[in-house]
Amino acid sequence: MKSILLIDDDELVLKTLERTLEKAGYEVHAFQDPREAVRQAAVEEFDLVITDIRMPHIDGFQALRYVREIRKNKNQPEVPEIVITGYAEESLKATDQMHTPTVIFKPFDLNEFLSLVREAV
Repeated sequence: MKSILLIDDDELVLKTLERTLEKAGYEVHAFQDPREAVRQAAVEEFDLVITDIRMPHIDGFQALRYVREIRKNKNQPEVPEIVITGYAEESLKATDQMHTPTVIFKPFDLNEFLSLVREAV
């Protein structure tokens, strides 16, 4: 079973995506606080990371950087990443600075979202 690290500070979005992914057969580790998600990434491997960008404490870009660094230090391969955002400028930043090719804009269709997840893993 593929394991997904899901990060979004919006509880409704987080729970909706978590249920959708679980129904599709994925093991989901969902976190509202990106700091907790990073701590979990230090002790567990994931096949995909999905994160919102605008969040308190640390943003999605920082969370991705931390997860990448953890994986690198443990000699684990890179994993696909999906960035969720409602802002076009963040999409450009994601693809340019973070080299994250998969960006989905809020609001989005859950079937489109699942299709992106399937392609990523």
